[in-house]
Amino acid sequence: MVANIHDDLKKLVLLKCGINEITVQDCKEISHSIFIQDKNYLSEHTIRGVFGLKPMNGYSLFVCDCLSQFVGYQHYAAFLSEQ
Repeated sequence: MVANIHDDLKKLVLLKCGINEITVQDCKEISHSIFIQDKNYLSEHTIRGVFGLKPMNGYSLFVCDCLSQFVGYQHYAAFLSEQ
């Protein structure tokens, strides 16, 4: 379980999706984009939690890995090693 997802990773996800300010409506598009590219499913509710639009108590490593893969890293540990 990961308590918080690195802010730089969230910024990279938004940049890749062409989003400047995240809204609830954007979460569905991010979820869809991740599934189309990587065949990993993160619900729009999970995406809302990642971006602070809904309360979450932590994130599985799967969520962190999916976001990292979406922006070009092999997994979350690879993303963190470059920070």
